Amino acid sequence: MLAVSDIAAEVIHIIVKQAAPGDSGVRISPQIEREGETVFAITPAMGPGPEDVVVEARDGDARIYLEPAAALMLEDQILDAAVTEEGDVAFILAARPSA
Repeated sequence: MLAVSDIAAEVIHIIVKQAAPGDSGVRISPQIEREGETVFAITPAMGPGPEDVVVEARDGDARIYLEPAAALMLEDQILDAAVTEEGDVAFILAARPSA
């Protein structure tokens, strides 16, 4: 299952807190492939879709809803985030280290 770094969880928590209350979170869905590489969209979501896989971080206050195809593609990945000096956020996917 997708792992979430502490920084990514904090960023998601802030996004969700500003977007909406309740079961809101962010949805990750695969988009058009570019040059053999899948690009993922991360968007605020009011709640999970009926078939979404739910990943919770920070004791449940940072929720990620993965469309089924995204869940399969990202099961061995870590979601991280970086914030620029200008305040822009970039989410980063990286392979999870082997145990």
